[in-house]
Amino acid sequence: MKPMLICSFLAIIVLAGCNRAGNSSARFSSPNGRWVLEVDSNDHGAIAPAVTVVNLHASKDGWDSENNVLIVPGAYTVNATWKSNSTVQIDCIQCPMGDADLITAKKGPVWILYGGISP
Repeated sequence: MKPMLICSFLAIIVLAGCNRAGNSSARFSSPNGRWVLEVDSNDHGAIAPAVTVVNLHASKDGWDSENNVLIVPGAYTVNATWKSNSTVQIDCIQCPMGDADLITAKKGPVWILYGGISP
């Protein structure tokens, strides 16, 4: 193969590997609108490992890593159900239980239920 053809072929392979990268996010507001549970699931492809982060903060505040309540290696779908203004249930679809660690079971006045953990 000619050098120019080899370089073009390698560039196509490298670019094709980046097509899997993606980002998904979701917001779940408490019934009274005071709290927001946000989920960000990033798959950076070959650039960095995928990670799913769940963040709980007051609705008047923005995302701050200090408010992360769950971090899971890998890109997963997370659903949340507010059982009351002070209790939220987090369900991580197909998350490996051993890798998904709840950082805190309570953030401010809000209890966080995950994987059988309850107040």
